[in-house]
Amino acid sequence: MKPAPFDYHLPATIEEALDLKARLGGEARFLAGGQSLVPAMNFRLARPSALIDINGLMELAAIDEGSDGELRLGALVRHRDLERRPEVARRHPLLREAAAQVAHPPIRVRGTIGGNLAHAEPASELPSVMVALGARMRARSLNGERWIEAREFFTGALSTALRDDELLTEIAVPKLPPRTGTCFLEMARRRGDFALMGVAATITLDPRRRCIAARLVYCNADDRPFDAAAAAATLIGKRIAVATVDAAASAAARAMRPGGSIHASAAFQRHLATTLTRRAVLEADGRRSDECPTPGNHNNQRRALSAHGRDTAPARRFPAPRAAADGHPCRVRRSLPAVCRVAASSSFGNGSDAGETWSAQANGRRASSGLPIRNQPTRRFRHPGADQQGQQSRHQAAGKEPRPVNHL
Repeated sequence: MKPAPFDYHLPATIEEALDLKARLGGEARFLAGGQSLVPAMNFRLARPSALIDINGLMELAAIDEGSDGELRLGALVRHRDLERRPEVARRHPLLREAAAQVAHPPIRVRGTIGGNLAHAEPASELPSVMVALGARMRARSLNGERWIEAREFFTGALSTALRDDELLTEIAVPKLPPRTGTCFLEMARRRGDFALMGVAATITLDPRRRCIAARLVYCNADDRPFDAAAAAATLIGKRIAVATVDAAASAAARAMRPGGSIHASAAFQRHLATTLTRRAVLEADGRRSDECPTPGNHNNQRRALSAHGRDTAPARRFPAPRAAADGHPCRVRRSLPAVCRVAASSSFGNGSDAGETWSAQANGRRASSGLPIRNQPTRRFRHPGADQQGQQSRHQAAGKEPRPVNHL
């Protein structure tokens, strides 16, 4: 489908964009990556009277590191930048880990974090991550600017605290405390789909390895990012152990209000939340900044489970291939099924014995049809040219005139 008619504006400065928004009112929408807005317009779910394209405002695409360790992200920073920029991976690996779960690579190349947050999709990854990290949103209008805490920014499904004349221009993410581990996990039906359930976990330990701060924030568990503060509080003052984590996960699952869908009932979403919380907290414990701050090491959870007294399943091992008769481990005898072997012989034989392999099953069919039985050993198929070359050498050894080799 095609979108309804609209006016298109391309401002050159932030002030011009804000002036246009103030004059056009709430019927005008800002256009950044357009990965959510444009499909909604094509289905006539959104019918803005005007689009204000802010892609040319490059001052909104900066990533800066503050003197206090705070990470400043412009609203036009693309998801791909969160994946690739080294300062993001160094300061906040949780952002990189969650950004890699957003849709598909072409969407991450175009989509912006400002548009993602302003869209306020309950199943989206970044809103829950921003709440877990205690981020702040900077909103600007012609009347001034204000900072909004992430936990207050999202007011409902596809609804935020932004006013009609305001533009989200920047996101400030505070520095992580020492001995802090983070992890983001989600479950989706397919890679790139909206999450059936997701959790962003952060834990901070003291020198005695007792938890002094914890956040558990879920996506698709409510009409906004669900902050399970009461469940996370049960971890405070305790060592991270399997029993403690299981109790916190169960408390969070009981407190949330998932809506359910045709893909996952509310009960199944709570089950996912329990499982993902257990894995995420134990993984975050293995990624504390004093040991391994960056994600991607899949052995962290195994080490964490072992440290907490739970036996881990042995690593999956595949059986070693059988050696050939001469004991060489690389000369493995692999034979195709009888039907495949017969098909290979009839397709590539060309009147010679090239590739002809026979089994008892194939011989039985030949005997029943009145054809002679060929008792040849099962061997691997070779290219017909190789067999013809072998025939040449055999003919020469027998004093016969060799036949010409046809490699076609």
